[in-house]
Amino acid sequence: MIESVSSYHVVLNSSPSYWEETDSHKITKITERFELREGWQTVYARKPECLLVKITLKNGYTGWGEANVPIGPEIVKLIISNIISPLVKNENFSSPNHMWKFLYDIQRGRGYHSGYYLDALAALDIAVWDAISKSHGIPLAKLFKKNPITKIPIYLSGLRQRNIEEKISNLKKWTKNGLKGVKLFLPANNLEISKELSNLQSKIPEINQWMVDLLWMSDIKTAIEIKENLQNFQISFLECPLQPENLDEHKILVSKPGVPIALGEHFRTHYQVSSWFKKNALNIFQPDIGRTGFSIALKQLKMANESNIQVTPHMGMGSPIFQAATLHFSSICENDYLQEYQAGLAKNLNELVKTFWEYDKGYLKMPQKPGLGVEIDEKNILKNSVNI
Repeated sequence: MIESVSSYHVVLNSSPSYWEETDSHKITKITERFELREGWQTVYARKPECLLVKITLKNGYTGWGEANVPIGPEIVKLIISNIISPLVKNENFSSPNHMWKFLYDIQRGRGYHSGYYLDALAALDIAVWDAISKSHGIPLAKLFKKNPITKIPIYLSGLRQRNIEEKISNLKKWTKNGLKGVKLFLPANNLEISKELSNLQSKIPEINQWMVDLLWMSDIKTAIEIKENLQNFQISFLECPLQPENLDEHKILVSKPGVPIALGEHFRTHYQVSSWFKKNALNIFQPDIGRTGFSIALKQLKMANESNIQVTPHMGMGSPIFQAATLHFSSICENDYLQEYQAGLAKNLNELVKTFWEYDKGYLKMPQKPGLGVEIDEKNILKNSVNI
């Protein structure tokens, strides 16, 4: 039973942005909080913003959760404070799954099937699972699987330096400590993709797994050509090639020759992924725990396994709370793909959240602490919280 719920919209002016200081993508529009970059359709915050949730159970155990909502965390905070919190406090739910279903059902008839309302449910769900695993005195992943893996192989997500020389230099530093995989954010242009991959692969032979992310920026004709061309570079998968709503064209793309197609970060529920699995519109599923929570990610994982679809979680922007949640889920997924790691964002909120995950030789070692395995400085969280 939940006794109290608190939510925090945190902004860190001292932390780096999503972009490297040397990034070559020109800013095309900038406001006080947001910016758009050339070649990217998605808006980003100029400084890291996140939505954290703390719950306290009647038995005294506390848990923390986070929604992957870098744009507009104050919206989720309002939903949690004014709608969700009064409805869940002092209610007897048999499980976090039961709580999620109750909250989903009370708004599903109004069409709240995705977006900020579901992000709020995800943050709350993560926090409840964190508290429950602490009450059992075990790492959270052990609630889901008796023997989760304790060393998670990772790939570096993105090279955002301004030129090929700086990218090569950065990758060489990583390969000295065992990194074996990297994902590139590239334009939907076969010539540019081939040039970048040729340059990098010839200079960094230590990397044996390469991924390419088009960030939903291709059309179907170009994507078919890129998918086939990437075979020449032994690419592990092509991520987010087409617009996220376009199921039919993704199905066509999957049927064409070439590398596997990966996507999934935009889905919130198991209802949304069902038709994509049935229609074979993807090869690799990338759930985002900051948008699904654990309860729904587990349902999605079961569905993916039944459809013989590999699962490797997406790791977007967020604090160590969100990253830890992602890694706990990753530790129960059995697949042949590396786990995404946002190294540039891993230090966000490190003055507020202490994490015990350790990187070594291409792996992240899982801490054996109860719950998510993070320690929260709540006083500092309050100091960095804002009300907009």
